[in-house]
Amino acid sequence: NAHLFELASQSKQQHEASCPTKWFRAPNGRMTKVMCDVVREEGMIHVLGDCYCDDWAFAEAGNVKCVAPLMLKQVHSLGGSIAVFHMPERGFREASFEALKEFLEGIQERNLQCITLSEMELKSS
Repeated sequence: NAHLFELASQSKQQHEASCPTKWFRAPNGRMTKVMCDVVREEGMIHVLGDCYCDDWAFAEAGNVKCVAPLMLKQVHSLGGSIAVFHMPERGFREASFEALKEFLEGIQERNLQCITLSEMELKSS
């Protein structure tokens, strides 16, 4: 068991070296005391977005065409924005794929670019 623990520890250290920052967004952006403790213990950073609409609700209601325009109205050209989309997957929230595609096209039309939080962190250092 000690050997397995050592291997797991080495694997965790290697992962942390290649992905130094672990990002987290609490459901609805609301943190409980327990969440705060776990986020701190795990060395994560809680991130909120400034560009959000209930994309999942619009998609479920069959009104996915509203998502991209609402999100694009919130994007800041100077200084950037953090856009929050709920991850679609095959068989679940599939309509959100179209909203995400339209959002990315709108970003491109504005000559803006999407990057990950980790890329943003690297550019700021």
